[in-house]
Amino acid sequence: MLRHIRSKHPNALANKTPATQHHSTPSGEGRKKELDDALVTMIVKDLQPFSIVEDEGFQELVKKLDPTYVLPSRKTVKLMVRQKYQEEKQKAMEHLKNIPSVCLTADMWTSLTMESYLGVTCHYTDSSTELGSVVLGVSKFPKQHTADNIKEALSDVISDWGLTGSVAAMVTDYAANIVSGIQKLGLHHLPCFAHTINLIVKMSSNIMPLSSADFDIISESLEVLAPFKYATEELSAEKRVSASKIIPIIRMIQHKVAEKTALARNASASFLGTALQKYINKRCSNSESIRVLALATLLDPRFKTLGFGNQDNACEAEWILTGECASIIRITTEHSSQAETSSSSSSQAAQTPPSSDDLWELLDSRVSETQRHHSSNSDATIEVKRYLRDAYLPRSEDPLKYWHVHKEYPHLYALAREYLAITATSVPCERIFSKAGDVISKKRSRLSSSTAEQVIFLNKNL
Repeated sequence: MLRHIRSKHPNALANKTPATQHHSTPSGEGRKKELDDALVTMIVKDLQPFSIVEDEGFQELVKKLDPTYVLPSRKTVKLMVRQKYQEEKQKAMEHLKNIPSVCLTADMWTSLTMESYLGVTCHYTDSSTELGSVVLGVSKFPKQHTADNIKEALSDVISDWGLTGSVAAMVTDYAANIVSGIQKLGLHHLPCFAHTINLIVKMSSNIMPLSSADFDIISESLEVLAPFKYATEELSAEKRVSASKIIPIIRMIQHKVAEKTALARNASASFLGTALQKYINKRCSNSESIRVLALATLLDPRFKTLGFGNQDNACEAEWILTGECASIIRITTEHSSQAETSSSSSSQAAQTPPSSDDLWELLDSRVSETQRHHSSNSDATIEVKRYLRDAYLPRSEDPLKYWHVHKEYPHLYALAREYLAITATSVPCERIFSKAGDVISKKRSRLSSSTAEQVIFLNKNL
């Protein structure tokens, strides 16, 4: 019978490869790698312990799903996670090489094992004019929390990721040591607006202690506080342009709180509203004078100059924007001129006799520079004015989609990519630490800091 099958039906035997030989074939090896990758992804996404591969129930489940798949050991899983981390970090670093400007957020956290960690996230707009983010690190911080030590640690992260000279702003809370460390790095610090709102509410609420028996007071007070809740939720979203909203949203909060305070029937709620208005003015009165916020608002086609409460501040922001636009034009022109000069220098050298003393060189260079400066300023003014005269974008629309389409403002487009990537809050960094609390827990207290960083990195970046 076997001889008959081999001679008359050779394909029948060829198709009957035993299941147990699955992993010995090239396709079987590919399947094993696919399952190994899926296992690593599941572990880092769901923050499972590496020891899950030793759990009897999990082993039974995998056996039912694919009897041919042999689970790796816990040590092997650890090595696979490290390899995956190195691969993904290299990909992220290559991607960031093409990003001209980024915004960073940073925060510090203490684990249940009383170890300190420094977290840093990076935010940017990519070549498709879409927001992107990457966790740069959650590294153990064994030193004292001095400004100099924080400066050194942040400098190492920025240098390691090749971001030196590319950081437009760094957003953190009000911790004096972190703020000082950032300033010593020569970076622009932007306070987290969610923390600002929290401080305003706390300072106002301390004036009026309440108990659960004061239901009517609490109800009206919550109504007065509602604008702060909505503002915090809107500005804490990671996938939306946010820093450009700070200036206009402060005005909207002031308007709403004043409106609700005037309608409050309860004296305590009215007193709370008055206190809130006082502290809003105290903490936020200079927001329109903060350069990065003013430029972000002006470059958001939903707000432009109407986002400002003081039109003098709007005019100042327009003047600064025109200057930055002119600077980009000059740099672009100089690069073009240098390229043209280098290509024609050889032919000119053959035609022009050498001069040992060019009497007019200084004056000629000054005239040329003045003309370039005047031309770039004129071109920048025209570009900014045209943009500001353009129709406003509806508030529900994405300003980055506007800039992706409107390439007729090439220099403003470059500035929009820089300033609209700035985040309003340091919430993205705080979200990392909520994950870190699951990774570095009592059950996993023996996990090394480097392995914890790898797991958190993959959890947020995969």
